[in-house]
Amino acid sequence: MLSDLINLDVIKMNLQGADSDEAIAELLEVMVNKNPAINRKEALEALYKRESQQSTAIDARVAIPHCICEGLDKIQLAIGLSPEGVEFDCSDLTKEGESKIRKPKLIFEILFTKDDTSAHLQVLKEIVGLISNNELIENIILAKNAQEVFNFIKEYDY
Repeated sequence: MLSDLINLDVIKMNLQGADSDEAIAELLEVMVNKNPAINRKEALEALYKRESQQSTAIDARVAIPHCICEGLDKIQLAIGLSPEGVEFDCSDLTKEGESKIRKPKLIFEILFTKDDTSAHLQVLKEIVGLISNNELIENIILAKNAQEVFNFIKEYDY
């Protein structure tokens, strides 16, 4: 379950990064603080490479930057919220006439292990299920603190 991958230490309220690169690096620091064994440089390069291949801003509210990272023994996840939204270049996702910039306020950043594709797919499936619940996403975005974010996700899991 998604709530098994999170705790209060991996939920960052009030992200400071204004664009996707800054926010991705900021959330990686949250993961590294919890698990110093993460190779920061390698993980950041992999996250940036994945983002350059196709934007991970799912819609105007949510982004899911993710990558496979060598040397992990389990999936790492961090959640960030930005009241103003974080600019993601979505040139590759937009149709003519649509804005090429999305500013999601909720970001799920995930480092996947190399060999566990079933867990990889399960986590993405759970996040997609969560973000399809508009009321839940609005509640998370408007949460006052990390405990509220955690509680909303935990309630969704059950």
